[in-house]
Amino acid sequence: MVKFRNAISCVLVVAVAVVLCTGCSRSKFSCDSDNLMGFEGYYYEDGELYVVFDEDRLDDNMERSVYEDEELFVVDEIYVHLGDDVYEVDYDDVDVDVSHGQLIISFEMDRADAGKITGFDFDIYHGRYILDLEEGTLDVELWGGDCKEYFFQTYDQFKDKWSEADYELETYEWFGDDVCEEKPVIYLYPTEETDVTVALDLDGELTCTYPEYGDGWNVTASPDGKIYDPNTDRYYDYLFWEGTRSFDSYVFSSYACVPAKDTAEFLESYLEAAGLNDSEIDDFISYWLPRLQESPYNLISFPSEEYNEWAKLNVYPEPDTVIRVYMVFAPVDEPVEVPESNALTMPSGIERQGFTVVEWGGSVLYE
Repeated sequence: MVKFRNAISCVLVVAVAVVLCTGCSRSKFSCDSDNLMGFEGYYYEDGELYVVFDEDRLDDNMERSVYEDEELFVVDEIYVHLGDDVYEVDYDDVDVDVSHGQLIISFEMDRADAGKITGFDFDIYHGRYILDLEEGTLDVELWGGDCKEYFFQTYDQFKDKWSEADYELETYEWFGDDVCEEKPVIYLYPTEETDVTVALDLDGELTCTYPEYGDGWNVTASPDGKIYDPNTDRYYDYLFWEGTRSFDSYVFSSYACVPAKDTAEFLESYLEAAGLNDSEIDDFISYWLPRLQESPYNLISFPSEEYNEWAKLNVYPEPDTVIRVYMVFAPVDEPVEVPESNALTMPSGIERQGFTVVEWGGSVLYE
């Protein structure tokens, strides 16, 4: 199942000593209105360790409730750091309670171990919290949406006050299995009729080629772009291949959110800037536009550097100019605000000189 997920990471810097107390009144953490995620502290009592959040602040800042049908779906995993050692808490031993505006996670623990606590690492329903008491940091990741946002916040123990959250970055990330690299096509434009060998080094598996790839294409190319394959005794406009590759995630680090109605104009502008000619642009858009218009919006990226790693293209004789355009897009139902730091920029124009090789293709990431 392909899915998107949202991770909001917050770093809260605190300078606190480990305090084992009998109540939260001795917590070193303020729960003022700027407390981004509502962490109050922890205490040890009667053989159990209690980790405490301000339930209202926690709920407000995560924009979701910890309740579902009046049941708590909170704890997945908990690890307690004891110096260099890590104590894994058994899921069945964890209790969660909400009382007096506090969300309290508790579990059994030896007093001796409780006195060695240097931090926590635990997942709860919608995210992950990593508290390092020695370094004085708290790292929070909250899941449940389409984007990943980073926030940073510091705690001043002398003023007992949290700073305002500092927003840094938003990016989209796709998680899944095999991805089909669809219709990459290769055009050859030598300066004179030339015998050309084209070979692919694909991080994945070829699933379809035309003409047949075999151990590589050995063809004769003409300056007008016509390609003759002696194995088939036929002429072609381009060499076609398709394949799949497997990866755990794809990060949309530079992208645009494009409405369906603006897709053709957007692609024309980008592809022309990338160096494609009118005929190649027509081939690209006529193939991809129907797919892109199936969704009201699409996140579109062109990961050129990554693509050159995924699918290395070896051509002999070595071309003077190589233009490779690869599009990765994900359909979305609503418009997405793209941070300035992640905005897709138009490529610099490439002047075709000498023997020129052009390739374009793409992948769609379905939710």
